[in-house]
Amino acid sequence: RGDHESYLLSLLSCVMRAISAVAPIFIAVVLCFGDATATGRSATLLGRASRARLASSQEAQGPGSLLRSLRLSAPHHTTSLSLRLQGGASTEGLPVAENPAPAEGKAVLKLRINYGVEGGSIVAVGPSQSFGNGDIHRAPKLQRKGGEAWEGDVHVNLADGVAHYQYVVLAKHHRYEARIADRSVSLIGLKDGDHITVQDAFRSPKPATLATSAFSDAIFGRGHKPEDVATENAELTHESITWTPEGADAGSDMVTVRFSVFAPRKDAGHKIFVTGAPDSLGAWGDSSRLPMANVGRGIFIAQAVVPKSAIPFEYKYVIVDKDGKNACKEKDARKATCSDSPYVVRDEAFNYPNPTFKTSGVAIPVASIKTRDSTGIGEFLDMKKMVDWCVLTGIQLIQILPINDSGEDPSPYSAASSFALHPSYLRPSAICQYYTDKFGVDMSGQTGWAASLVEKLNGNWRIDHPKVLDEKRRITEAIFDQVGMDKVMADEGMQQWIEANRGWLDTYAAFKVQLNKERNVNNKWFDCTTWGKRAGDTDAILKGDQGAVARVYFVQYHLHLQL
Repeated sequence: RGDHESYLLSLLSCVMRAISAVAPIFIAVVLCFGDATATGRSATLLGRASRARLASSQEAQGPGSLLRSLRLSAPHHTTSLSLRLQGGASTEGLPVAENPAPAEGKAVLKLRINYGVEGGSIVAVGPSQSFGNGDIHRAPKLQRKGGEAWEGDVHVNLADGVAHYQYVVLAKHHRYEARIADRSVSLIGLKDGDHITVQDAFRSPKPATLATSAFSDAIFGRGHKPEDVATENAELTHESITWTPEGADAGSDMVTVRFSVFAPRKDAGHKIFVTGAPDSLGAWGDSSRLPMANVGRGIFIAQAVVPKSAIPFEYKYVIVDKDGKNACKEKDARKATCSDSPYVVRDEAFNYPNPTFKTSGVAIPVASIKTRDSTGIGEFLDMKKMVDWCVLTGIQLIQILPINDSGEDPSPYSAASSFALHPSYLRPSAICQYYTDKFGVDMSGQTGWAASLVEKLNGNWRIDHPKVLDEKRRITEAIFDQVGMDKVMADEGMQQWIEANRGWLDTYAAFKVQLNKERNVNNKWFDCTTWGKRAGDTDAILKGDQGAVARVYFVQYHLHLQL
């Protein structure tokens, strides 16, 4: 019996290691809850969040509202200067330039970082030639200056406007910084030959998970409601920041210090400040502390001019709520030491009193969230009921398996596309209702068909993937024919979605159309090397069979809506 138990424990350990290995490719659906006493669907859904895992972060979050949003792409949107500067607090000390003139010459970044490395080295790699064109073996190496201190000078072209780079530890097993939080130094306002001292802190990948949209929008940001804009940090880009505003001269006895802090754990409506001993940092006063600007991905910046006589000086970062009260303040003060450069960057991470964010969650495949309304398999719309259950139980996270199109293969890890959703998660009755409500199309026949499929396919709680997929293919084609291609393609919402997703949608549609053709004429259709068309023929396929292409768009658009 003892040997048997040891075997089971070893097997369980192997299984847990396997789960841990594939966890990064799980797709998280993140929930943030409304009032616990509310009834009905007090929560909505943030879907397809990017590679989120349970990770470390600020105090345990309280109740709030839920965001439901499908993000096929999530670019950082910039706003007009007037809107960016809203927020009620002054942005003095952080000069901005709408259209900075291109500069010539080079500046020197004097990189400094403290990081323990045994038997290896540290390089700074980035997309520009100055940082090795993305090649860690050509990137500039830093030199150890004793203990954990590393230094290195990098000459950068001012014409680049912004210097982007990441640190990589070259050792037996290379260690990379988090890529989610961009490390950038603006060069706007500098002159040829200027030196900038950059004191960096290594960005660990684990806490950077909290900068993904899953956490920033839902768990912490709770959707960023319009009414929160007035009390949040102003939004800026590195391209809009200048070291020396027009007509200003810091003078030889002054040092311009730019503070950059990674602080992903911040509730919607909260603002981040830097406060310290110098007058430009408010002299530790709450009413005159320096507000920071949001440059995206959990990075906030501020800039102050400090007399050399005031260096070294102490400072802290603080998170302030909508009422101006301290929500989270660093316990220990930081110290900025002397610098021989007139420009200094302090790039670091917020020191939360509680460094670990803890919450509860449940892991379940969408296919398993099968309800009485399902069409033979758990569907996207069934997740609403899962949300209701999570609200009742106080669970904040739902982690699901990949939901991408894997064709007839039921394995979620055999996806044919990184973007397209699997048609089996579509609910036909919801499509019928959509066209009845929006265009007044008589869908009574297809609605009855959809109802009969619910009864037919739900009779057995065991999921019959091939049958479900085939039945849904037949009914969605019938719905498409009933509505008509002209009306389907005239849908303004669908047209906007198509344009927003052409980067992947056209290639995927061409692939699906050609796949169906090959299955009819090629007995080796499963081997794409035997196909008569290649990726270069995408445009020809799209133009040659517009009806079939429209059907692919149709299915993916309604999957998008239902998710």
